[in-house]
Amino acid sequence: MQKNENKIRVLIDTDVDFDDYMAMLYLLKHPAIEVAGITVTGSGDVHLTPGVHNVSNMLTLLNNPDALKIPVARGAKAPMIYSNTFPGDARDAADAHYDA
Repeated sequence: MQKNENKIRVLIDTDVDFDDYMAMLYLLKHPAIEVAGITVTGSGDVHLTPGVHNVSNMLTLLNNPDALKIPVARGAKAPMIYSNTFPGDARDAADAHYDA
């Protein structure tokens, strides 16, 4: 990915909920934004491994070789101090892209 000095570089941090796809796609397609990387937390809506997999798959849909070079990093599997994870059935639905 070539750096463009005129673009704003951002790092996306997401729990990969349904609305997050829209936000990520908006940033990825915006001409003034360069996405430097995407981090996925496993303590929100999705479980960690499916979340990373889902984001990586989403990047392939853009049909852009530069999008495939964007690093997708694994965050924490669980909260560090207390449990604020979503209910299990909601997380399972998010893991499966809400059957979209």
